[in-house]
Formats: sequence, structure tokens, C-alpha cells
Amino acid sequence: MSHGRYIATEVAISALINGALSLLAAWLVFGGRQSIEAAGPQGFAMDFLPQTFMVTFASTLVPTWLTRRRVRSGQIKRLPQGVTRLPHNVVLRALTLALASTAILGLGALFLAPVVWQGPVSLAGLLALKVTYGALISIPVTGFAITRA
Repeated sequence: MSHGRYIATEVAISALINGALSLLAAWLVFGGRQSIEAAGPQGFAMDFLPQTFMVTFASTLVPTWLTRRRVRSGQIKRLPQGVTRLPHNVVLRALTLALASTAILGLGALFLAPVVWQGPVSLAGLLALKVTYGALISIPVTGFAITRA
């Protein structure tokens, strides 16, 4: 399998899994409500922080671990690595990227959501938003993690 195909496959799998997990998490937190405000203590904007952290953590940890294992076993050739100053330890690497992503993307989403959504959002609309957000975060993160595994 070519490097490009390997990366594309892993990114697609990660997007599907993180979209599904985002759906499940949003359903567990907001299910049963007809409409959800963006801001406030019961709003969905604050949920972008843990979602960003967990999606980035999982999108770094699992693909990095799998790629390193596949390279060691000879299933794939070592990928050309980009320059990185990330920790070699997979858990520390995942934590570092998750904290950075949450500080940038999570806080950005937290502050933008109440501006973009002035009124309440239906549960179906919120679930679609959370699935899309989770999948979209995982795409660049997984690609970045794999090419620096």
C-alpha cells in the first residue's frame, strides 16, 4: 500500500469513528431535549472543549500507535516524517496535541458558537453539528499524527 493510500485510509477511518463517538457523546449529554441554546450553563458551546480534547487525543494516540506497530512488523514502510518537536512518547504526544487543539480550536468554537447561533438549535441540528465538528477535527490531526509517527 502506498503512503498516500495508507494515510487516506487511516484519516477516513478516524473521521468516521470520531464522528460516531461525537454523535454518541452529544446524544448522552443533550438527548431528550427539544432545543439547545449555544450559550449558558446548559448550552452546547462549552461542550466543544472536551470534544476537541478527546477527538484530538484519540486521533493522535491510536493512529500513531498503529502506524508505529505496522512499521515495526513490516506491514508498511516507514513514512517520510515531517519535522516535529513533539514528545516521542505516544501518550505525551497525544496530550500535547490535545491541549494545543483545545486551546485554539475548542476555545474558538466556544466563543464563535453563540455568535453564529443566536437562538436555540434543535437536537437533530446539534447532533449533525457535533458529528461534523468531530470528523473535521480528526482529519488534519490524524494526517499530522501519522506522518510524524
